[in-house]
Amino acid sequence: MSFFTCGLTAESQVGSEVLTGKRDLAKAKQLIQEAGYKGEKIVVLSATDQPIVHSQGLVTTEITQVRRSQRGAGGQRLGHADQPPRRQGAG
Repeated sequence: MSFFTCGLTAESQVGSEVLTGKRDLAKAKQLIQEAGYKGEKIVVLSATDQPIVHSQGLVTTEITQVRRSQRGAGGQRLGHADQPPRRQGAG
């Protein structure tokens, strides 16, 4: 998918529904459950030599950590591939 600046001749909304459409969290949870995910550790890989892509990986990891901690789920804290996981009690 590509995005072009609004107003240019190449501008198009085709395929943007995946990013701009309504979010169906119930359906997402159902698909994750159907896929067999049982709370295992998730590893996020990102290209550290590409700052924009790397920042997306860091944000994804942070959001995942916050949501997991809000649920009070047990297990290891999720970490980013280039950061060691935090020890329990570490700030």
